[in-house]
Amino acid sequence: MRFGSSEILFIVVFWIPTIWALFDVLRASGETWAAARENQIVWTIVVILIPVAGPLAYFLIARPRLLAARGSAKHTDDGA
Repeated sequence: MRFGSSEILFIVVFWIPTIWALFDVLRASGETWAAARENQIVWTIVVILIPVAGPLAYFLIARPRLLAARGSAKHTDDGA
């Protein structure tokens, strides 16, 4: 099976960011989501149901908050 440029573009623009965002959403613990004051179920639905814009919104809005929450949790664990 050969892929043309339009199929490859579709895979790159649609599927790769969606799968990456979905994996990232599901990998974070519930405590991290609570610390970031975000909702894991809502972001899972957004990433799955809103092509391209859903993963983009996740990477621009929720992921920075999750990373900050993970960082603050590590600092509080280290200080105890």
